[in-house]
Amino acid sequence: MSEKLVLTTQLQNAAAAPELSAWVSANAGSGKTYVLIKRVIRILLSGTMPHKILCLTFTKTAAAEMQNRLFKILSEWAVMDDENLVAEIEKMAAVRLELDELGKARRLFAEALETPGGLKIQTIHAFCERILHTFPIEAGISPQFEVIDDRSASEMLAIIKRDILSEAQSVDGKFGDAMMVVSQYANEQKFDELLSGLIKNRNKIAKLIGYDFTDIDLNAAPLGKVIGKLGAELGLSDLLNQADDLGIDIEAFHQNILADRKQWPVADLRKMAEVLREDGKKTNVKFATFMNDALSLENINARIAAYFNIFLTADRTPVKTWISKNIQAEYIDIYERLEAEKAVAVQKFETLSAVKLYQASTALFEIGNAILWKFVQQKQAKSLVDYDDLINITANLLNGSGSKAGQTAWVLYKLDNGLDHILIDEAQDTSPEQWAVIEPLVREVTAGEGARDVARSLFVVGDEKQSIYKFQGANRAEFKRKQVGFKAAFEAAKMPWDDIGLDLSFRSAPAILQAVDRVFNFEAAASGVYDDAVEQIKAGNAAARHFANRTVGGIVELWPIEQGAEVDIPNAWRAPVDEPSPISPSRMLADKIADKIATWLADGRTLKSNNRLVKPGDILILVRRRNDFVNALIRALKKHEIPVAGIDRMRVRGELIVEDMIALGRFCLLPEDELTLSIVLKSPLIGLNDDELFELTYGRKMNLWQALKAHQLPKWQAIYKQLNAWRQLSRRVRPFDFYMQILSADGMRARLIARLGVDALDPLDEFLNLIETFELNHIADLNQLIKWIESDEEELKREIDQEKDEIRIMTVHGAKGLESNIVILPDTCGLPQKSRGEDLGFKPDFAYWRPNSKIEPQLVKDIKQANYLAEVEEYHRLLYVAMTRAGDELYIAGYAKKPANEKAEFYNWYQLVEQALLGWADEVETGDGARILRYEDEGDVEPSDDESLWEEEEADLPAWASENAPAVKAMARALAPSTLLETALDAVDGGFNADAEMRLSPLDGLDDRRFLRGNIIHKLLENLPKLEINQHDAVMKRYLGRYRVQFDADGLLEIAEEVKAIMQNVDFAEIFGKESQSEVAIVGNIVHGGREKLISGQIDRLLVGDDEILILDYKSNRPPPDRAENVSLQYLGQMAAYRALLAQSYPEYEIKCAILWTFTGQLMPLADGQLDEVFAKIFE
Repeated sequence: MSEKLVLTTQLQNAAAAPELSAWVSANAGSGKTYVLIKRVIRILLSGTMPHKILCLTFTKTAAAEMQNRLFKILSEWAVMDDENLVAEIEKMAAVRLELDELGKARRLFAEALETPGGLKIQTIHAFCERILHTFPIEAGISPQFEVIDDRSASEMLAIIKRDILSEAQSVDGKFGDAMMVVSQYANEQKFDELLSGLIKNRNKIAKLIGYDFTDIDLNAAPLGKVIGKLGAELGLSDLLNQADDLGIDIEAFHQNILADRKQWPVADLRKMAEVLREDGKKTNVKFATFMNDALSLENINARIAAYFNIFLTADRTPVKTWISKNIQAEYIDIYERLEAEKAVAVQKFETLSAVKLYQASTALFEIGNAILWKFVQQKQAKSLVDYDDLINITANLLNGSGSKAGQTAWVLYKLDNGLDHILIDEAQDTSPEQWAVIEPLVREVTAGEGARDVARSLFVVGDEKQSIYKFQGANRAEFKRKQVGFKAAFEAAKMPWDDIGLDLSFRSAPAILQAVDRVFNFEAAASGVYDDAVEQIKAGNAAARHFANRTVGGIVELWPIEQGAEVDIPNAWRAPVDEPSPISPSRMLADKIADKIATWLADGRTLKSNNRLVKPGDILILVRRRNDFVNALIRALKKHEIPVAGIDRMRVRGELIVEDMIALGRFCLLPEDELTLSIVLKSPLIGLNDDELFELTYGRKMNLWQALKAHQLPKWQAIYKQLNAWRQLSRRVRPFDFYMQILSADGMRARLIARLGVDALDPLDEFLNLIETFELNHIADLNQLIKWIESDEEELKREIDQEKDEIRIMTVHGAKGLESNIVILPDTCGLPQKSRGEDLGFKPDFAYWRPNSKIEPQLVKDIKQANYLAEVEEYHRLLYVAMTRAGDELYIAGYAKKPANEKAEFYNWYQLVEQALLGWADEVETGDGARILRYEDEGDVEPSDDESLWEEEEADLPAWASENAPAVKAMARALAPSTLLETALDAVDGGFNADAEMRLSPLDGLDDRRFLRGNIIHKLLENLPKLEINQHDAVMKRYLGRYRVQFDADGLLEIAEEVKAIMQNVDFAEIFGKESQSEVAIVGNIVHGGREKLISGQIDRLLVGDDEILILDYKSNRPPPDRAENVSLQYLGQMAAYRALLAQSYPEYEIKCAILWTFTGQLMPLADGQLDEVFAKIFE
């Protein structure tokens, strides 16, 4: 064991010690999940009950994986022999148990599963939901609250937005003025995006307002406070005060100031305009026109625009060339004064931008806040919360002050009483709002002895280098602050604390980790990753940060950037319009990657680490974003018949199979829509090709649907009938049943798979799930369903099966926590977009909306630049995460139409890797003439679990291996006793025709109801004996009342009298007494003459005496036979079977059989000889 591994093991054991609170900074692949599980096990071994442990992680997948790994270990311990269990516990928990203590370890699995409350390994959202269900009254929400999904929330917001906008458009609308301002800058789509941004950041708005969203009085919504101190930050305080004094808005007030020519150098402008116009040069004449317009126009907006045109360019930067040098020299005094005015104009425009930004922000937040408050109100009215509410309401509950301090203290007391150990995984991805939930729990841990004298701890594990969820609120600065703050709190409470670093990777080969260090020990890549070593990196003496436990060989390659072909080729008219051109950079790189992988698999390439053949499942392809390149790569891989799992996220609406399903629905609604019908005809549902569609459509004189109907050829008639049948079906059934019946038809799914592949089944299933969701909350209408699905913009996360032998294509975000032997990074040439997500800005003291790029005061520019620097830092961390997914081999490629700009402010991924490999990797020429950078080292070979490498040994086969397997005995089907002789039911036996004599009169009309009548009588005779006699009439009347529709009053009275006569007959008292049983199930084999039959039936009434058994069966035939000899063979066979079965269980009892004819109340015994004779007939 190496010294590094010994040290790492010691650190892991220290981090897992329950008595120590620890903050663990763990490099990628260093086993942080392993350490966390070790700590949970050691806490359990120390005697802590499972429900006293809280483990919070970032995703449901991570929580499930952690729980599965923990339960796997504990379940193995439960059945492990003593010697191995002692060794495993010592390895995992760093403690040695005596043999008499092993029972405690074996019981952990059962305790973790069965303890009320269970072992809490969950996401913070699940934890918050649990708290709110426990303390709903204290939180101010309904105890029956439900969590609303994003789609339902969007629908609710759409309705609220419509109502608010309608109000704004009314004559005396409350938001009319604000809407006028917003509509100058935002169309409907942009407004929806802004609204989504406001909703997403509503907790920040709540802080600016200083109001608790769980206690809302809409009549007192503080709209004016939303933008906070924006005016002061923009330097507009004086203008705002002056405008308020005059009772006008600030923009109108400021425009009057700007348009006041008394503030301008009017004489100089007039003189210079004359000079420039006389000069006659084009540029001079243009500026002369600007000056004249500024001095002459009456319209205020036009005058101000002309003024700024004089001194500023179209994008409102100071003009550099505007007055020719000869005129400058001749009119030097005027020129210098106008140059000074240019500086004033720059400042004036800065102020104008600030005013416009303030005015637009005020208007947007006024409307947005009203929508937001109505949204919260409606959620409360319907007892709904969304995922953000779970966090925000819980944080408010746990951090209450003032009047809510008492409730908060009570909740924390109850929670504190149930938690001894808190563990937080992936802490670098925790947002400030989530920390606001965690921090009060930690305060309780360090608050003193409290109500219980037990060891308590906090365990936090994370890696700031892997903080890549800024768009979800993750904040590295908060991560660092919490580390410092928690350490100080534990030390102040004199509780043991340690900061532990783990830098030994158990995942990656040395070559991979050396490449990682070389990339990020470079000043251009260090920001956001190695922030603490920037000075050392600048000085050129940065130390290695990553160390490998594995000693295997590895490969790192940098492929040339693919720039596409120089010669254009015509694009086939048949090619899809959204498919990249064959000569585009992305398409060519996709084809090259697919070719490379196909060659690896065909040539039997092996992994350096264990000499195992490379499999598709070894390869993980990571991209920054899902785009046309990903689709092109999937197509290219499938052309080589290489199994590929597809992408990790799916937008159901955009899937081809779903488009076909929507087209089918639209066709059923409007068959005259020729484009939609054409789509359906070409889809796998019908399967026409282009030539067949041309044959149908060319030369027609009518609508396509009418043309299809009019065609006489059988092929077209069959298609018309099928489509028309679907149209009729869509009118009869709900949308879900409509699609299910079509998809369940013979061969339909097979046709879909043959055309689109098995990957089409996932979006198809999600499409059906969407329909079910729609029908739960909406009227089941096909037209509304299609509109609803077409408005769906949500992405569904697909859980890619890690066990399948398929290539995985994922975003770097989606691959967080995963690893693979071979990783390919093809999407490396793009940089973060500067304009992304910059329209709305939120700071602790103010908020703003930047309507467009021309309204951008310096305050906003500074914030934008800071945000972009943060984006670039996360961009670097994304590269770190991507590179550290690789176990054995890492391949970096890229595609771009032109090389990266060397003067660019930041390096892209490709450039960062290239500078790291230059001088370290070898330049190698490949078989196709391309030159690549390649670093490869040799190392040990690890054991492989690949069966293809196992040595075969000959062995003698047992005799049974060469014999035919015995035939599988067919499972016998149980027969109902009443069916044993049913073929003889219609035979005339002894002069009695059962069917003919079942009815009293051919005019009675009772024939169709005789079975229902019999069932009613059976049910009454089954249940009345269970009641007291004085209850019989009332119960019978109530029960028969259910059948007033089927029988008239006389018919029901007849049934009642029939049953009553039987129940009141003293001769039947014992039969219906408490010792008898009703509806007795019986099953078994009856045997005769070496043959047997499996019987399953139910005896109407069974009376077991001391040495005698009576089997009674009710029959309601009208009239019944007068003698036992005339009873139907069907009935006799049934009784004979019952008797034979009971004889096997009661061999010493005399078994009697009888039929009770309910119509006459006659009890008819059946002779043994008669039943023996019928029993033999059963086996004929």
